[in-house]
Amino acid sequence: MRVTTRLMIASLPILAACASAPVIHYYTFDMAPSGRSPAAVALRVRGFQTTEALGRRQILIQTSPTEIEYYATDQWAGDVGELVAQKLAAELGPAAPDAPVLAVTGTVVDCGQVDRPGGGAAARLTLEVTIRDPAHQRFQPPLLVKTYRCELPAQQATPDAVARALSSCVDKVAAELAGDAERAVVATAVPATSG
Repeated sequence: MRVTTRLMIASLPILAACASAPVIHYYTFDMAPSGRSPAAVALRVRGFQTTEALGRRQILIQTSPTEIEYYATDQWAGDVGELVAQKLAAELGPAAPDAPVLAVTGTVVDCGQVDRPGGGAAARLTLEVTIRDPAHQRFQPPLLVKTYRCELPAQQATPDAVARALSSCVDKVAAELAGDAERAVVATAVPATSG
């Protein structure tokens, strides 16, 4: 009888912890492409790294120019770099047949919510992108190195609204990146290769 009572008393903190465990909400980008026409250049997204501040799954909130926080129970469904790469790949979509194939890599510098001084929130995305011709040696200079920035208002200061606005940011960056890649190919006369 005493052993049973002790076990019950000992298990109460464990049961209390289980009963009060927070519910985690997971978010991703809208992976549906915006429906651009096939690009003149085939851009193959090879991967994106993240800065240390974006290395965790919690969604980042920049509360002031010098302070950041994270949502406690709202997280990305995967690594931010992988999510950005997947969204870019979906957005850059199919290329015209026999289009030159280029490799896209980079770093996600900023991806999260920015609280605005007068209230409300915005989604901010900053990508450092490198585009290379995969036929070139690694020591050869890339075709393009550029930092892309996008900030769009979020309908509300919520993780869902911020994730939606960040999806739109990636759409805008993808369109700009595709145009830059096409101009870089024209400028350097990259020959067509199979992808």
